[in-house]
Amino acid sequence: MDAAKELFALFENENCDYAKCRELIRGIGGCTVIVEDKNGLKTTPLHEAVSGGHYDLAHELIQEEGADLDVDPDGSGTVLWDLQYLYSETEEEQWAESEQKLRLMRALIRAGANPNPVGDSGENFLRWIRFKVGEWEGTHPENYHTWQIEHMIEAHTYGETERFLQKLKGKTMSRILLSHVGYWLMDDNLCECDHSIVVFEDGERMMLSAYLVEEDEWDFYAVPLRDDLTLDEAQYHEILPRHGSIQLIAAYCDEGFRASHWLDFSIDDAILHIHADEPNITVAIGCRDDEDYETLTRKTLF
Repeated sequence: MDAAKELFALFENENCDYAKCRELIRGIGGCTVIVEDKNGLKTTPLHEAVSGGHYDLAHELIQEEGADLDVDPDGSGTVLWDLQYLYSETEEEQWAESEQKLRLMRALIRAGANPNPVGDSGENFLRWIRFKVGEWEGTHPENYHTWQIEHMIEAHTYGETERFLQKLKGKTMSRILLSHVGYWLMDDNLCECDHSIVVFEDGERMMLSAYLVEEDEWDFYAVPLRDDLTLDEAQYHEILPRHGSIQLIAAYCDEGFRASHWLDFSIDDAILHIHADEPNITVAIGCRDDEDYETLTRKTLF
């Protein structure tokens, strides 16, 4: 049996010998070298490790020097593209599989993989994922998994979060729009929405949403909207100041200012709290003396 077939036979076991796997992968020439599986189909050790559910080994392999994380052995997709699918039978198992695959996807992107690869149809990953989100078919964990991927890939492909945050320091905003998509008014002062749109006084519009950066850790990302993109403003809740403008609270403009899990804006005598949360935006409105969501008293901005 050649090294590749011996390796893939090991991967069929849930508790395979990773030390032996590492030895065989070195003999093959690396984790992203194209080889044939037992059916004669082109693949790589990394693809097969992921397919076999050996995620801990896959995390180790993607750090391998010289690994081509964008390799597409048979034209059907890179490893990152393959991570969109959940194969477990029960929803409980799908949640666990999703957590592992999202974690590996984040690691692949950090290691240099293209976050928006092109599939065999010639369509880029984000466009395909958005189609799946629009179809909204499958189990709850499958839909949630796809939604998480959309936000993650959009953040890494089109996000200009640092520019957005720097712009907040020197520019004021004319208004903020909260999307009806996923909008849920929890009380008079607290809501969740899928995204918000910040409109700067110079006319630029940037969409703000959230994505998972680590397990149970969320952060903002900001994407500029094209000038020719027309919004149906009936689909948004509009927040306008009565006087002056909307500005980032000065405390967030110190040296070392960067993306954080929440942003606070000054709107006349109120504070608008925007918090990154899975993968919605949670928005709360309070008076300047309010210290947390439980004591919010401002009720007139919506």
